[in-house]
Amino acid sequence: MKQRQSKTKIPIIAGTLPNNGALLNQHYKSQEELEAAARANTAALFANLKPDGWTASLKTTFHKSASFMDYLHGDVKDEEAWFACHYEYARESKDIWDAAKLRDDARTERNLNCEQAFWSVHYEFEHWIQGTGWLTDFFLCESFPHKDWNALSEVERKQILFLHETRKIPPLRMQILHYLHYPKEEFPEFNELAAQTKPVVKNVLPGEPQEPVKVTEAMTQKFGSVYHCLFAVDYSESPKLLLQRFVEWLKLPKSDALRKPRNERISKVGKLFRPKKIVRQWHTSSHWCLFEVDLSARKGDLTKQFKKWLASPENKKQLKRHYSNKRGKTGEWEDRLKDLAAWRLCREIGQQSKTWIYANEYACKHRKTKPVVVKKGELAQKIPMPFRDAKRTKNSPANQAPLFSDQSEASDAARNAWDLLVDLIPSEFKKPSSDSELMKWGEKLVKLCSKN
Repeated sequence: MKQRQSKTKIPIIAGTLPNNGALLNQHYKSQEELEAAARANTAALFANLKPDGWTASLKTTFHKSASFMDYLHGDVKDEEAWFACHYEYARESKDIWDAAKLRDDARTERNLNCEQAFWSVHYEFEHWIQGTGWLTDFFLCESFPHKDWNALSEVERKQILFLHETRKIPPLRMQILHYLHYPKEEFPEFNELAAQTKPVVKNVLPGEPQEPVKVTEAMTQKFGSVYHCLFAVDYSESPKLLLQRFVEWLKLPKSDALRKPRNERISKVGKLFRPKKIVRQWHTSSHWCLFEVDLSARKGDLTKQFKKWLASPENKKQLKRHYSNKRGKTGEWEDRLKDLAAWRLCREIGQQSKTWIYANEYACKHRKTKPVVVKKGELAQKIPMPFRDAKRTKNSPANQAPLFSDQSEASDAARNAWDLLVDLIPSEFKKPSSDSELMKWGEKLVKLCSKN
């Protein structure tokens, strides 16, 4: 396979880089040289740059982590399952490990904190990180991709989840003014507010905690009780869910605090809720939607007008284009986490034949336990816990069932994990043309891992 030949460790797309003096001084002598290097590496973006047989197990030994068994048991918080799954699958990417090294090198060499280091080098890989806000949030965590999701501190996980809702029906999301890729030129209504609330990121030494950055939502007063509100509306969600999320937004303390008595209402009946501008976000089903909202109106009246707006021909067209009934359930993400952990265990166990048997032995030996009081007054006994979705049989209960019952289950886990990698990172992972090809590739991994 071809290796990267450019000065940068990750290829760049020609035409995506601004005329940046700092970038030129650091890597290239002129803008023309920078563009030439970018054009020369454009084709490499679409090539499989990962060396044959490379896996993330060459970077870290996953199954030796203290939190590794959590995924085999499905021990992940429900509200964090989606993020935990995307986090762990992102750790399988060679490009992501390379990007993290650029960030960590910049942090050490320039004495920057993690966030400053990431933004100082993000132009190196901005072309493939664009449109995946969750991946940006991972890079802002200094422990990514070195630690498991469950091994992150509570503070680190909260920092990643800060801009994301984990509730069953979250309020309709408002745009954060200083977040990546926010098109300020499209919405000048918030320029003054953005200038007044520009966050200051203090420089701290590596290892020291960073103060949380105060974020500002795109909501500013037009006059009286009427406010400009900029929402991020995701048309892949059902109209019913979008309406429920708008109702939840009206219930927020911030919205209630701005609410004024009806006798102070300035706008007339029928103009309580007015759409002003809609801009599509890059590569996603989400759109920035600017509204004028009269917060002195009754919640029921605002809800009816939002529902009427959703029923407009333009919105029906977008909903028909993007909406999907196949909304993933929490359990599905936990299943994929178990598949990935099982695949990692098989490829790291270091045996060249019948790896699933050795994986079973390791998993059963390190099976998690929980203290249970059998008789009152006696000390609690450690009872083994079942693996996720383990089934009881005539011969043994679920908490004694092995991880795999045969080779086919180990193959299924690897196939399921690989399929999700193809969906999440298609530029780096390709779907094998046949099961036999996947098995041959898996055998190469076993041999490779046994040598390391």
